[in-house]
Amino acid sequence: MLDARGRAAPPAPPCPGTPMGAEAFAGAKGGVGAGADVGGIGVGVTAEGWAGPDAEASLNAGKDANGVWHFGPEVGISPALGGAVGFEFTVDPGKVVDTVGDAAGAVGDAASWVGGGIGSLF
Repeated sequence: MLDARGRAAPPAPPCPGTPMGAEAFAGAKGGVGAGADVGGIGVGVTAEGWAGPDAEASLNAGKDANGVWHFGPEVGISPALGGAVGFEFTVDPGKVVDTVGDAAGAVGDAASWVGGGIGSLF
C-alpha cells in the first residue's frame, strides 16, 4: 500500500469508548496480524513494516455494540525504515458466562460418572 496522509484528530475507534492517538505518514506500509479467542477471552497482535517517515501512537478502549470489551494500544516509529506493533485484548462477557456454565456442567457430569463407577464396586 502506498499512502501519504496526516491526521490531527484522534483515529476512529473500532467501538465506542476512549480513542486517543496521533499519526503522520508518507510512504509504504505492509502488515500482519494474528489472534485467538477462547471462551470469550481474545488476544491479538499486529506488526507493520514501514518505508517512509512515520510516527504513530493510539489507544482504543471501550465496549462495542455487541457488548464485547476491547483494549488495544499500538505504537510505531520510522525515521526512514521502521514499523509498529499493536496488541488487542477482548472480553465477551456473554461467552465467558456460557463457558463457565459449560465447564461447571462438565465437572458435574464427571463427578457423577466417577461416583457411579465407585458405587458399582460396592
